[in-house]
Amino acid sequence: MAENRSTTLRFIKPLLAVLLVVFAALSVAYNYYLPLFEAPDEGAHYIYVDTIARTRALPDLNRQASHEVSQPPLYYIIGAPLIAWIDRSDFWDVYRPDPSLQNGIVYDHLPRERDIPPTGVVLALRVLRLYSAVLGALTALMVYAAVRNLSGRDDVALLAFTLTAFDPKFIHMSSQFNNDIAVIFAGALCLWVASGMMARDRLPSRKQALALGAAAGIAAATKYSGLAMAAVAAYAIIWCVWRVAGVRSLRRSLASLLKLGTTAAAGYAATGGILFLYNTMRYGDPLTTAQVDLSNGSGLRPVPLSLKEIIDRLPFIIKSFWGDFGHGIQFPPAVDTVIYAVAAVAIIGLVVLLARRRIPPAMSLLAVSFGVTAAAYLVWLRSQVATENARLLGPAFTVVTMAYAIGLMAWVPRRYGTVFSLLVVPIGIAGAVVGLNLSLIRGYPFPDYLSDSASAALPAQGAVHFDNGMELVSASVSRSRLAYGDTVNVSVYWRATRPITDVYRVIVDLRDASEISLGSMNELPLNGRYATTQLAPGRIFEDNYQVTVTSTHTVSAPEELVRVLVGWFQHKPPYRVSRVLENGAANAQIDVIKVEGIRPPEVVPAVRLSSAFGNILKLEGYQITGDRLILFWRGISIAPRNYTVFVHFIDGNSKMVGQADAPFNYPLTLLDPGQQLVDTHTIAMPASAVRLEVGVYDPATGERLRAVRADGTAWQDNAVLIALK
Repeated sequence: MAENRSTTLRFIKPLLAVLLVVFAALSVAYNYYLPLFEAPDEGAHYIYVDTIARTRALPDLNRQASHEVSQPPLYYIIGAPLIAWIDRSDFWDVYRPDPSLQNGIVYDHLPRERDIPPTGVVLALRVLRLYSAVLGALTALMVYAAVRNLSGRDDVALLAFTLTAFDPKFIHMSSQFNNDIAVIFAGALCLWVASGMMARDRLPSRKQALALGAAAGIAAATKYSGLAMAAVAAYAIIWCVWRVAGVRSLRRSLASLLKLGTTAAAGYAATGGILFLYNTMRYGDPLTTAQVDLSNGSGLRPVPLSLKEIIDRLPFIIKSFWGDFGHGIQFPPAVDTVIYAVAAVAIIGLVVLLARRRIPPAMSLLAVSFGVTAAAYLVWLRSQVATENARLLGPAFTVVTMAYAIGLMAWVPRRYGTVFSLLVVPIGIAGAVVGLNLSLIRGYPFPDYLSDSASAALPAQGAVHFDNGMELVSASVSRSRLAYGDTVNVSVYWRATRPITDVYRVIVDLRDASEISLGSMNELPLNGRYATTQLAPGRIFEDNYQVTVTSTHTVSAPEELVRVLVGWFQHKPPYRVSRVLENGAANAQIDVIKVEGIRPPEVVPAVRLSSAFGNILKLEGYQITGDRLILFWRGISIAPRNYTVFVHFIDGNSKMVGQADAPFNYPLTLLDPGQQLVDTHTIAMPASAVRLEVGVYDPATGERLRAVRADGTAWQDNAVLIALK
């Protein structure tokens, strides 16, 4: 390894520089596609840093401006000068929590987010998110350095860097203003300093001990989960002293422990100790326990989780290292399967290395770091709701990516380690790009407003106006025939005709002729994550909804025709339903589809015929009962459009003495090949009529379908003649 190290470093340093640029670009993209204040508690974190920037003082924890002010202040103290120069008076125009939505989050992008250059609070939050991205980049570098120190291998270190820097969840945390990334950075800093001490065969210097203590103190001053790093620092010092001196020179060991321990404590006091002193002097408690309990009291579980309940939550916690982005945004199950598989391979690899005693002793640093942090996290998990997330492991988050890198490399022969780690780099970058698309881009869509030319090209269906200011411009369904359990996609083009002042939900309903719902859904526009209050008036956008036929109602003719209805209602009480201005209805019908059900027995006509129309349908017979003319049709192929039937009454002088035109009583576009259609016409038959002429035509053009006899010869004027007398 010593012979190859300098060669490796000659390309690894520029490679890391390039990868940091890629990480920065991805962080900017994640920053852009994550709506402002949509990250977990981002609004509360911003209020904290804004308070410091405005008052140039720490907030009073007994008069909490937000529930996050009980957090240690270091992350916010550094962030405050970054935004102090920005006019942030528009905060409440940008930060719009809605208590009726999940966690009070609005789930949308503001139009102002696309302004270039950004201004006001938009600019301030973008800057703060970039501050987090810098911490993320530094964290990835320290992961590389720590693994390089502990393993002595550049390939393992590069793999750990890749698994960290291009983990979609890590980039997501690096692209929001939240002190999770700050404590992860502080933990990586502590591991880097500690690993540098443990990689050498001599006692650490006092300067190293001072740096280690300061790093552990920084972790504590960033988030209280960082308190665990004090135990990690203590372990590193004890390990180094034991390794060099051990029991052979107990006096020397104790002296070294005292010297290095007091030096590290001095470093800790210079960082974290200042916070504890301030808290003690102002609140009488170095950890402000009462104020922290006040902040977190609303999230206290009524009953702590049992061991079984914790185990049941482990799969999601494991997945959340890569695949959870808050507020219901998850990767598809197929991606989860890959995540679990990679985790299983890495864990098995670690077990194999342990069994073969091939893990360097210094790697115990990672085990200690994970152990003490995970123990504290489990206490938090048991007592607090909504804590099933790997981001709350804090300093131990990067320990997992380091361990995964070590476990995965266990399966690769050492001579192929560099090749393997280099191959993973583009895979990791691609995963981060795909993760952005699957999570934030799809989860928080911008309205894709149509251009003027695209708007003009929409099918003219007749606009429907709702009294909430929304206009239905055009609509379509993906399928015209469904069975139970099937899902149909409903595409609707909407336009806000005026500024919308309330949040509305779309409802899509499948209703049969008896007004029984066979399936419905309701949600906010754009995947349930966009508030109507943010729609640009006059601009058309497409929205898509998936509705599944879930009713247990048995469909039987004539109840197999289902109307597709759309409408709006208020998102919060009193849930007022919007009415259609044209007719006062609560919804608008956009199409008719067919749900397969139990068809009734076929009816045999009194008089049999056999004539085909346009190779679309066949007239098989008729019967006359009083003033009812019943025509018996059968589908040949699926009709491209709906047609109209005409019936002419002809007297003995070949003159037309009566006429009746009417659409089929069943949409021909839904008539399946081989399906019978019984079409009834109520008409007064003139006494002088001696025969009928029956034909089919397109109501839009008046063009008749070609009518032919069973032998293929054409009927005159494309009308079937039926003798009555």
